[in-house]
Amino acid sequence: MQSSTVDNTDTASMNGHGGQGPSSPTDVDVDVSETIGIAILGFLFFIVLMAFLRSTKRERKLLEKIAELQKKAA
Repeated sequence: MQSSTVDNTDTASMNGHGGQGPSSPTDVDVDVSETIGIAILGFLFFIVLMAFLRSTKRERKLLEKIAELQKKAA
């Protein structure tokens, strides 16, 4: 049976700490495609929010006009 050995001497330089031990828990790998997707979703949310607020404003104006017409009719 053939066994393979792994050289662990280069693992410290692979994590970017140059032999200072294991990486700290604050090191986070960020996938750029996820960040772009979140930014796009945030932008779409903003557009939908603005459309909702605009439609609410228009509805309020229409309700005020209806209330004025009902007062005149009564």
